Amino acid sequence: MGKNKSCDKSTREVIIKLRRKNWSYKKIADHLQCSKTMVFHAVKHFDTYQTTSNVPRVPKQRKTTPRDDRNIVRMAKQNPFKGSNELRKEYFGENNPSAISARTIRRRLVEEKLHGRIARKVPMLKFCHRQARLAFARKYENWTVRQWKNVLFSDETKINRVCSDGKRYVRRPPNTAFDPKYTKVTLKHGGGNVKIWGCFSGHGVGPVKLIEGNMDQFQYKNILEETMLPYAEGVLPVIWTFQHDNDPKHTARTVKEFLTAQSVSVLDWPANSPDLNPIENLWFEVKKKVSNTQCGNLRELYDVFLEEWNSISLAKLPINKYVTLRSYFKNE
Repeated sequence: MGKNKSCDKSTREVIIKLRRKNWSYKKIADHLQCSKTMVFHAVKHFDTYQTTSNVPRVPKQRKTTPRDDRNIVRMAKQNPFKGSNELRKEYFGENNPSAISARTIRRRLVEEKLHGRIARKVPMLKFCHRQARLAFARKYENWTVRQWKNVLFSDETKINRVCSDGKRYVRRPPNTAFDPKYTKVTLKHGGGNVKIWGCFSGHGVGPVKLIEGNMDQFQYKNILEETMLPYAEGVLPVIWTFQHDNDPKHTARTVKEFLTAQSVSVLDWPANSPDLNPIENLWFEVKKKVSNTQCGNLRELYDVFLEEWNSISLAKLPINKYVTLRSYFKNE
C-alpha cells in the first residue's frame, strides 16, 4: 500500500474499527503498512462527515462574476489583438491588489472558444480592391472546371538555398532553446537564392524558367515568347486563357503589345490578390520538399526544385479551387 494521505472506503472502515478498539495511530499504520498521516486523515474524515464514503468535493469558488466574464469577453471581441495582461489592466486596473491573474483571463476566454492563435497574413485590401475581387468572383462564378483547366496560371517565386523565410516548429525539452540540435541555421540573404518563373494548368505543370538577376519587362517578354507560348500552343487547346498578376513588369506596354499581337487572351485579375492564384499552393508544396534537401550551390538547388516540380501529378493540382468562388467571396 502506498504512502498516500487518503484512502478508499474499505481501508477507511478498517481504520475506524481499529481506532474504536483504542489502537494508536502508529499501531494502525504499522498493521496496515501505511503512513500515520493517512490514518489521521481517515479518522478526521469520519469525525467530520460521519461516513467512511468519499464526499463530493466543494467546487473552487470562481474569482470572477458572470458580469466580469461577459465584460472580459466583450473587450476581447472589440479588440482581438489585446493580450490577457492588457485586458486585466484595462478592466481591473494596473495596481489593483484584488485583480485576477492573466491566466484566469485566458481561461475565461477559452471557455468562450476565444483561443489565442497566430494571426494569418493577408494582403492589405482597400475598398476598391474588395470591390474588384467581388466583381471578379461574380464574373467567373459560373465557370466550369473544364474552363478553369484551360487557364494557364503563372507567377514568380524565390527559393533560399539554406533556410526558408517562414517559421519552422520544433519539439524540444525545457531550457534547450539554443541547443544546436533544436535551432534553425540562418545565413545572410538565405545563403543565396534562385528566382524562378513557372506556370501550370489543368493539363499539368508547365515549364519553369530561371530568372537571371532582377527581372524586368524585357526579360519577362522573352520568357513569354520563348517558354510560355511554345508550351501553351503545344499542350493547351485552341481556346485558352493566360493568367498573370498586375505586377508592373506584367502590365508594361511591351508585354501587352506582345500578348495582343499573339492573340493571347489574358484573364482579368484583381489588384493585390496573390491569395487567389492557385500556383501559390504549388510553390508551397515544392518549397517544403526542397527545404529538406541540402544543396551545395544554387545550381544544385535549381535542379532539386526542377525535379520536385516535374514530379507533381495531375491529381495534386489545385485547379478545383475556383469552383467555389461564390462561397470564397461571400464575406467580401
